[in-house]
Amino acid sequence: MKKIFFALLAVVIVVPIACGATPEKPLRALWRTAIADTAEYEVKHSFVAPDGTTWMLVNSRAKGQFAGPDRQIEIRGIDKNGQQVAKIDVSFSLSASKAAPLGEFYDLALDRNGAVVVFAGNPRGDLRAVGFDPKSEQLLFDRKLATLPGDFFIDRVVSADKAFFIVGRQANDGLVLKLGPDYSLIWKKNLTTEPVTIVSDAAVDDDGSFVLAGTVLEKGGNLSLWRASFSPEGEILGREIGPGGDGRLTTDGHGHYALVHHVRSDSGFEVWMRGFGTDLKEKWSTKLAEGLEMPPTFSVTRGSPNWVAAVPTSKSSVTVFEVRDGGQIVSTYAPPPVSKTYERIWNVGSVSVMNGDFIVPFTIVSVGEKGEMRQSINVVRVSRRTS
Repeated sequence: MKKIFFALLAVVIVVPIACGATPEKPLRALWRTAIADTAEYEVKHSFVAPDGTTWMLVNSRAKGQFAGPDRQIEIRGIDKNGQQVAKIDVSFSLSASKAAPLGEFYDLALDRNGAVVVFAGNPRGDLRAVGFDPKSEQLLFDRKLATLPGDFFIDRVVSADKAFFIVGRQANDGLVLKLGPDYSLIWKKNLTTEPVTIVSDAAVDDDGSFVLAGTVLEKGGNLSLWRASFSPEGEILGREIGPGGDGRLTTDGHGHYALVHHVRSDSGFEVWMRGFGTDLKEKWSTKLAEGLEMPPTFSVTRGSPNWVAAVPTSKSSVTVFEVRDGGQIVSTYAPPPVSKTYERIWNVGSVSVMNGDFIVPFTIVSVGEKGEMRQSINVVRVSRRTS
């Protein structure tokens, strides 16, 4: 479900590694780009296209507004060298549409024809795909995908080789839809027989089988972490439930998975990475962060040959971790703060891998020398290369 993070004044603390093994090969920044001007910006989701462009779904709000429904929806593109190459005003492009207005914008992906596609919905139950030409920035299509009656929310859209997997919830049950590359609905499943309240992510293997992660709301308000494996046709094959919540998944494509999730402890929130196979049994784990005051946002992907996660490790620091199978942390990088006065990590976007480098967008709230609080997006490309 949605999380709103409220900025609180604090002392800037940079923690390069919260816990785990000592890194062997430190990462360094190749470039860092900021989206910061007269508005307030927040990254929602992102992906990296084959040409190296980072595409981001962005909330843009009036100066001084850091959250809430009053915002413009944009797509921003940052090329492989850190230069901004696209700014698409999604809200303006849809203003002349005859279809029912869209109020929620969930995720974005690249389709087989090269369009940058935003997945969105509205209270009438419309789930739609809105496609844009990344070069001309023109609206290409606004296509209805499904009707979802009642209260629903989409947490993630995962683009596989020949399908899109859309996961979230409908009412109080987990929800997963599988679409073809032409956006036709292959199947829709409401996980009414499962305890999961919302599905937060999916990892799809090369053979079409997949694993879902989600959160179970227990009696008394406690959360549990649910994960389940499925056949390509959507038949459930197995499930595991354990402590934690808000799981994020990735796969090597061949039945090996990494899961990043949070767990609440007496000292605050911890963030863990866990490895498992098709039987869902844990093979290894490593703690990435601890003592966090609020439920953090984070992301994980598969590098070559390691797992890569982007995780807040303090109020004011986000760290990129490279983790081997077995749980050994082999390298990390924490971008330095941009403000000498105050800085807080608002959220973390989707970490991606390009040519062995890692690209991560994140939102920060900072206070300048004159005391002005601003919200901006930073995108950093980090590498083990020395040149």
